[in-house]
Amino acid sequence: MGRVHHWRLKLWRPGHSLTLYWSGGAVVTEAPSRGDVLESLAADAAGVLNSRNRDEWAAEYGYDNPAEATRTYLACKMQTERFKRFCGDLWCRGELPFMVHED
Repeated sequence: MGRVHHWRLKLWRPGHSLTLYWSGGAVVTEAPSRGDVLESLAADAAGVLNSRNRDEWAAEYGYDNPAEATRTYLACKMQTERFKRFCGDLWCRGELPFMVHED
């Protein structure tokens, strides 16, 4: 299996910024597009917000190692909170105009 690629990214909008790491797996060798990153953030957030707890989240994503599930769930949960702060009032109003697919 190939090397996993990671990127350090900074997203910004007027008055807000978010620095994060994005991993694309071994098959992704080019930096992600803004759409790729935002889509991943939204999907991770939806997974956390739609689960009642870590066990339900872990079952949904197929984790069978409790330690790995806990570590990943907590990272996704923290990232979701940071993403919500970055989105600010747009999140509260459900207006995320940058959540679009880029072709």
